[in-house]
Amino acid sequence: MTRSIPHRGGSALIAVLWTLVLLSVAAFSVLHSTRLEMRVVKNHGDLEQARFLALAGIEKAKAMIYLERKNARQRGRDDPEALRDNPQAFRDIVLGRGKFRVIHQTSEQHGTSDFLYGVRDEESLLNANTASIEELRKLPGAVEEVAAAIVDWRDEDRKVTPSGAEEDLYLSLQPPRRIRNGPIESLREMLMIHGVAADNLLGEDRNANGLLDPEEDDGARSSPPDDQDGTLDAGWSQYLTVESGVPDENVRGKTRINIQTAGEETLTTLDGISSEIAKAIVAHRGQKEFGSIADLLDVAAPPPPQPQAAAQAQPPPSGPASGPAPGAREATPAPSRPPSRRSRRGAAPPPPAESTPLQAAPGTAVPAGGTPAAAGPEAGNQPGGGAKLISTALLKRIADDVTVSRETEQKGVININTASRDVIFCVPGISEDLADAIVQRRRGNPFTSVADLLDVPGMTTETFKNVSGRFTTRSATYRVVSEGILEATGARFRIEAVFRLGSFSVDTLFHREGM
Repeated sequence: MTRSIPHRGGSALIAVLWTLVLLSVAAFSVLHSTRLEMRVVKNHGDLEQARFLALAGIEKAKAMIYLERKNARQRGRDDPEALRDNPQAFRDIVLGRGKFRVIHQTSEQHGTSDFLYGVRDEESLLNANTASIEELRKLPGAVEEVAAAIVDWRDEDRKVTPSGAEEDLYLSLQPPRRIRNGPIESLREMLMIHGVAADNLLGEDRNANGLLDPEEDDGARSSPPDDQDGTLDAGWSQYLTVESGVPDENVRGKTRINIQTAGEETLTTLDGISSEIAKAIVAHRGQKEFGSIADLLDVAAPPPPQPQAAAQAQPPPSGPASGPAPGAREATPAPSRPPSRRSRRGAAPPPPAESTPLQAAPGTAVPAGGTPAAAGPEAGNQPGGGAKLISTALLKRIADDVTVSRETEQKGVININTASRDVIFCVPGISEDLADAIVQRRRGNPFTSVADLLDVPGMTTETFKNVSGRFTTRSATYRVVSEGILEATGARFRIEAVFRLGSFSVDTLFHREGM
């Protein structure tokens, strides 16, 4: 019987085919992985290019900030809109394969866009590190307890402000936390303060970048919740900052003259201040310290000498201490008569007899001779004793050149040329109508000094004295949000930075990437 031998060629062919299949799969896998890696590398490269484009925007804004201050010093006038709204300098600037833009959100309507091409000055906001409880209390939705807790968080003592919260409360929380007892370093830090909720502080802007992102304008489709109205509700963050302050110098960059300490000769270097006015300023502050430059309106000339004081100042007559002069005839007293009908109808009574002492006001010493001495300081040194020497026109002329502070920096002051009416309204003494009037007054006619507030309808001298120390007319701290874009690939990168303008430098206070 013959046995058949199996054909081995078919098995070898199958093995070869399987090997080719496996090699093909392996090659495809390697190629796919390589392609993904190349794409990742390319995307990373595109993102890195977008980052450098954003950095270019940061550096341009930094240079523009310094240049604008230099130009303002030369022309003697600030231009609030030069940096805040400048599309020519900051809108879609082409560089290499991409472009950059510098933007910030605004509550005002500008065509189809709700943001401006420019930088935001921090002096347009209320500083949470210097604001009073009354100012914090006027934030929308704020309550007394939250305002007091913010003050307790930032102050250095352990004393609890009424309705506030100090260290004991924070240590009792689960988990416990330490209170700052020092300046707040960022707005996000305020979320650690007792009673401060994210809804109040950040509103729809949960990433705190100050811009309306797609996820912040899609209703309930994604977090955070929003009203999908095309406008960013940034909560208190649109009114607050923790970094603001301007050098105490005039528009030319020169240190202001301190009317609290300057001598008469220095005061006369001010435009319109004569030696007479300088002497009156020195005399006024000797009796009452200046609370603000608005108190210059109270500086008055010495009043004219009073007749009694002039008679008192004359030397006594020569001769014996008592009795008539030699050869003089002794006066004979006139006989007394009953009062006439005219006297009885209300005429002034006759002068008192020489033997009757003059009646002094309570607490006033009566010197020898019977004439009461003037109470308090000499009449020439009394604040407001004579005619006022400094008019509102003169105050406006010198307001930018004078100060009452011994500090080199005005911390937390609000720029009335750039602040919103809601921020201006936070200052105690400023009503909503007055805040509206201030905003209306600056349109097309920026304030050159705080004394220009006296031109605002509804601004009284008394209100001006109370609020003038909280305002400034220029800024020195700027927040820059720069975005680099590669349109071909859609790569985008954002950088946020805060700069403080010095005399000869621009210092970085804050830097954050990948917002």
